[in-house]
Amino acid sequence: MLRISSRYLIVGLALLLAAMAQTPDDRWDRLEEKANTILKEISEGVLVGDSKKSAMMELLQENRLFLAEHPDNESAWLMSASLCGQLGDDECLDTSLRAIMRMNPRNVQAGLQWAAHYTNDNRLDRSLDVLNELLELNPTSLMFWNAWTITATTHDPSLIQSRFRTLMIDAASPERPIAFLTALQKSDPWTAADLGEQLLEWSPEHPDVLLCVARGLRSANQFKSAADIIKTMPAEMLKRPDVAYLHSDCLYADHRFQEAYDIMSSIDLDSIESKPGLARRLKFMLPLRKQALDAWQREQKLRTLQTNSTDNPLVRITIDGKPVELELFAGEAPNTVAAFLATARRGDYEQLPFMRIHTGFRSITGETSRSAPYTLPIELDEDDSRDFFTGSVSMYMNNPANPDSSTNQLCLYHFPAPHLNGTRNVFGRVTSGLDVVREMREGAVLESVEILRAPEIPIDPIVIDSSGTQRPMSQVMNELDGGTSQPGNASP
Repeated sequence: MLRISSRYLIVGLALLLAAMAQTPDDRWDRLEEKANTILKEISEGVLVGDSKKSAMMELLQENRLFLAEHPDNESAWLMSASLCGQLGDDECLDTSLRAIMRMNPRNVQAGLQWAAHYTNDNRLDRSLDVLNELLELNPTSLMFWNAWTITATTHDPSLIQSRFRTLMIDAASPERPIAFLTALQKSDPWTAADLGEQLLEWSPEHPDVLLCVARGLRSANQFKSAADIIKTMPAEMLKRPDVAYLHSDCLYADHRFQEAYDIMSSIDLDSIESKPGLARRLKFMLPLRKQALDAWQREQKLRTLQTNSTDNPLVRITIDGKPVELELFAGEAPNTVAAFLATARRGDYEQLPFMRIHTGFRSITGETSRSAPYTLPIELDEDDSRDFFTGSVSMYMNNPANPDSSTNQLCLYHFPAPHLNGTRNVFGRVTSGLDVVREMREGAVLESVEILRAPEIPIDPIVIDSSGTQRPMSQVMNELDGGTSQPGNASP
């Protein structure tokens, strides 16, 4: 739900006045001086209770008299909105903010504060009314649409589909549905991707529609589908830095590193000086693209060497009823693999919700039913450690500044993450079911872990207990379970 603190809604009178252009009218100067005095006395505790209310009512009345003669003074309307909000007068607040928005429909901050007044009071239907009014004045505002989609999803999710359909009026001018989906992609990329299909059917050739739908698919981890749409765009559009960046991203996600690097390195950084955000991303990502390209050659050799090996354990995890198979790197991260298998043997991963689904990055399980009183020591070796690619498996690290702070929470990567190389262990990879991993939505559950193949030896990995001491996991878990825990055995 959209939440904006009341301290942003009820902005201090002095700040409101200082932020706006002042009129030369002596009465306004007096109002400003009186407002500053009241604000000072409220902050010092001189004005409280009824005396505070009386002082604000008196100031509001004087402000109304001023507005009667100066109805276009935005500063005065802002003062009125602030006072009405503090006094709890909704009708007065609506009148004040409506006047401000009609004078300046691009005053996004005032509009969001108006909607937040009702959202924060859990009057979501009234907040949606306000946002609908704001969108009539500024129909393509991404900030207003973002607030609307978040509020509507919380209040009544069915409003999303119905409102989207009403926006598709003129296929030659799809600005409104594009703004709607662009906002929705931030809060609910999966629904946005589904609605994108409808938008594409309605306006299949409009370049801006193609770009919006491709961005939505990328946001929902549907990288190949997004790349396929990008390839249908006009040649001149493909040269645009933002489109080239998106295209490179989609190829990069599916390990097409050379193509991704070639596209990104062809972008003229000097041509995007007017877009500092995009320029910063490109300057950060380009070296990572090259790093991943070099590391991928080494990774492919390792995978080829291990193709026919039976040394690495295999497990099948089930996510929302769908199977995903993992190969675990017993040679490169033996202790982390042992910890995962031991935890799985205890059944601690059964019916475990995913606490975070970061599309375009990774998904992380929540803590196990028995929150383990330990972390795992890092296992990094310059020659043997595996790098982060799409489908990599690692453990969640509570404190990135502490390499020995990995927990038993599983991380599944939808996207390469070379910026994490050398900072934490990759102890496995997805060999089957990557589509299941990428399709996960909020509320996904890790239902079970089945060990398909593992060395037939007892597994009792070393962990770091709450005192910072390295000990066998069985000792730590015995203390937690009252002496009933046994070392996990990896054999199926």
